[in-house]
Amino acid sequence: MKNPQYIHHGIVRNNELIHDRPEMWKQQLHSLEGHRIEQTIEKENESVTISQRGYYFGGIIRTACMNTNKFAGWLESEIHQFFLQTLRSYSKTIVDKITDGLEKETTYHIIEDFSSYSRSEMKGYIEDVLNWLALEEIFPEPPENYKLNKYEYKKK
Repeated sequence: MKNPQYIHHGIVRNNELIHDRPEMWKQQLHSLEGHRIEQTIEKENESVTISQRGYYFGGIIRTACMNTNKFAGWLESEIHQFFLQTLRSYSKTIVDKITDGLEKETTYHIIEDFSSYSRSEMKGYIEDVLNWLALEEIFPEPPENYKLNKYEYKKK
């Protein structure tokens, strides 16, 4: 049977760990009484926000890109893949030794895993997309003009 694994979240203040759910921490610590444990502490990965996702797909792709000649007739998913391939991909060559000194070289085209982006990675990605669009003279409205995937018309 696999040993139980507990994941706790919290914050460090004045060099002290303050748990989000201290009672659960105490209960699970009590259940391990007398056993050796391994503890790992790492910085929590902040997830992409709803606003970031909404601005990227709603503001940049649907509103700005899909209404230009450059992306006329493209699907949202095609534009998304285009940006990933253009801005977040690289080639990796692997050399395998076959026999008698012969080598086989294979090149792979690798695209980053968008679904695993953190909040700060998404921020950088959106900035890169906006910079690329600016070179094409496509200027999406700023993110503060969007809420939950929809453009908010500001009254003047």
